[in-house]
Amino acid sequence: MKKFKAFTLIELIIVMAIMSILMLAIMQMMKPIRATFVDTTYYEAQRTTQSGMVEYISENLRYANNAGIYTKGQTANSKTVNNVTDAITYFKEEVKNPDGSELSDSQIHVITIDNTTAYTYGNKTCYGRIVRSKPPASGTDYSVNAEKPNTTEGRLALGSPYYGENNYSINVVNDGTNIKMTVSSIIATSLPAQNAANAVKTEDITSNVKHVFTEGYIVCQNLPLAGNKFCTDYAGTSTTKQGYNTYIVYTLPETK
Repeated sequence: MKKFKAFTLIELIIVMAIMSILMLAIMQMMKPIRATFVDTTYYEAQRTTQSGMVEYISENLRYANNAGIYTKGQTANSKTVNNVTDAITYFKEEVKNPDGSELSDSQIHVITIDNTTAYTYGNKTCYGRIVRSKPPASGTDYSVNAEKPNTTEGRLALGSPYYGENNYSINVVNDGTNIKMTVSSIIATSLPAQNAANAVKTEDITSNVKHVFTEGYIVCQNLPLAGNKFCTDYAGTSTTKQGYNTYIVYTLPETK
């Protein structure tokens, strides 16, 4: 009878050990590839979100016939901008109706780049959001509520799930013709150690933290027309520090 030689137990153990070492080596080699894939997926998702934020403001300002950008702490009309009330007041001083009369609150729109409010999503504390207001029937509390979400006139643009648990640095610059907008966001896995408690502030984005960056121009088609005013006296950049909001105050052509 022909005998077949089989593997001994020792030989099987040795083969299994070799296979385990090879599998471990392959897994270690795959780690950088997986990390790159995760980062790339996150980058693309964040760029899509940021592009949507740029598009949102662009669509709201596309047909504006007067606009001004005001940042807290900035000087306008030889006065300091402290809040949205000041921004609206100084805008009214600069922009008038064709007959020379003062603009009413019902004509004014405000978009607030909110770097002050601590928003909560899940168990995360987040900063950097866009608050959109609509003109009220009367001026009651309009200048106050315009920068506050979940009020009669103010609401969080795009909705809380759109931003997720990310922190955003949203900057807008008036170059006299167009509005240049840049948006950055921190990659959650790369937060500084001092922010491990999830109290990440928007200004951390300007440090050496890993972040995603998107920019675009917002073209206001009606602003170059004669008689319309882009408030270049108030040209400036929004700050990314907490407590310093930026207000985009504008009017739209009245429909007949």
